[in-house]
Amino acid sequence: MRVGGGVVAAVLVLVAPGAADAQEAPGPGSLTVEAAPAEVTAAAGTALVRVANGGGSPVTGVTVEAVPPDGTTVTPRETRLGTLPAGGSTLVELRLGGTPGVVAVRADGTAGAVAVAAAATVELTVPAPSTIAIVGNTRLTERSPADLQVVVTNAGDTTAEVELTADAGDHTATLERTSLSVAPRSAERVGLTVEADDELRRGAVGVVVRAEVAGDGTQDVVATRELEVALAADALPGPLGVGSMLVLPGLVALLAFFEVRASDRRRIGARHPGAKAVWDDKTWILLGGIVSLAAAAVYTLVAGRDLLDVYELSDIAVLTIVVGALGAGAALVANWQHRRDVPAVVETSPVTDVLRAAARSSGSVTRRRYKVGDRYGLLVQRDGAALVLSPPICFESGGPVRKAFDDTKDPDRFAKAVAAMPADFDGRFDPGADDIAGPIVVEQAVEAGQGDLLVYKG
Repeated sequence: MRVGGGVVAAVLVLVAPGAADAQEAPGPGSLTVEAAPAEVTAAAGTALVRVANGGGSPVTGVTVEAVPPDGTTVTPRETRLGTLPAGGSTLVELRLGGTPGVVAVRADGTAGAVAVAAAATVELTVPAPSTIAIVGNTRLTERSPADLQVVVTNAGDTTAEVELTADAGDHTATLERTSLSVAPRSAERVGLTVEADDELRRGAVGVVVRAEVAGDGTQDVVATRELEVALAADALPGPLGVGSMLVLPGLVALLAFFEVRASDRRRIGARHPGAKAVWDDKTWILLGGIVSLAAAAVYTLVAGRDLLDVYELSDIAVLTIVVGALGAGAALVANWQHRRDVPAVVETSPVTDVLRAAARSSGSVTRRRYKVGDRYGLLVQRDGAALVLSPPICFESGGPVRKAFDDTKDPDRFAKAVAAMPADFDGRFDPGADDIAGPIVVEQAVEAGQGDLLVYKG
């Protein structure tokens, strides 16, 4: 109850009955005690006690005593009223404080030779509490802050002045405002944003909001909320038990490797699935995950950041570019090594290139013959799983080429003839009626005997 209007109301309530008591009442004097209000808060702190004589004779030596429990204070503790005439009454103002409790109020007096007494109670109560609650999005990622609302409720009878503070550990908690006034029996909302620290770790973080409330007394109110701390990539499926974003670098490395390898095969006219091979055989996806884990371990040693625990998208971008470049580089090295042993022969390759490739493959001029459709070709070399075929090649010049070629007793005569070819070597493709017109690369062919790849027609 508040001092002022509340006291006046109590006076009206307590004094009005006294007018009726002014009529002469029969019988000896007697005492009654009433308290208004029966409950008060420390902020109001005042109660009025009405002591009345409801009998037909005066009550003398009237004393009012207030007896509080431990921790509760009351002033005055004792009040001497003297004599109350028949039908008379008076008011005693009590001021209460300290800890909540029930104060016993007793009035004693004497009516003639008889002692009379009456009692009532006044309770000092805790002010209606102010409360705070934290509501809203409870998921925190490195790209998306947690947007929350702090709801401050004032259940008291006076305006509450509130000071707010917020803490989210290593992360940044920002309140929309820190000071506010909350009207009696109403609520206010304050925005709260929690942004992730640079090094985000999966798990949970507690947000603590503290409110210092001044109104019906002073209160310290605390609210907590647990936030789920996650990585943005965790929302994606997680093969191998880690985020898909972490598997990305290994997959990109494999895709780059297969595409660069395929470019060499396609250059000679051979088929290669390229990056499609990764999707056709899901084992490659598992290998991509293993490559990613190995790359993450190396990244941890170099950058000092454990990608299995904490990372940003920039980490994934850097790792993907580096590992992808390494995959492409490995394919280039593999292509270069392969071409050292197996020179590329395509449909437009000149005679000299075909012969040099054939000499690296075998020193014999006699080659296997293959049927492709309704045409025939002689084997130049095997290029991976593909067959490189050519029609017969003839030449008419003399000199070192013919000399090496005519030495039939030399098992390496074909290789020596090719090595002796001058820049203006006059060899040419000499297909028969059933032969292919020039060099081709095929995946499958039917073997059909043998034939000489190089023929002298001088």
